Amino acid sequence: MLGLFGDVATEVCIRMDGDEGLFASYQDVRFRAPVVAGDVIEVTAEVTRVGTRSRTLSFEARVVCRARPDLSPSASEVLDPPIVVTTATGTVVVPAG
Repeated sequence: MLGLFGDVATEVCIRMDGDEGLFASYQDVRFRAPVVAGDVIEVTAEVTRVGTRSRTLSFEARVVCRARPDLSPSASEVLDPPIVVTTATGTVVVPAG
């Protein structure tokens, strides 16, 4: 999940600052539920603080679809509501510019 959060943070930096930036640190990472093979994950980030060169982001990863091997090898179902599996806060740094 942290790898996915890093990918989303890169996109946020590119959209806000035109640069990939650098992930400086994570704070308050919480693994709330398991992820299993076949899960479809959705990751979102919200910018919660903007500094001169740093941005603080709040992340959430949710399972939106889950495999149903009990029905067939390729069966899956949409989860309503999705299951929140990981949350975190992170800080990214972008070049001065």
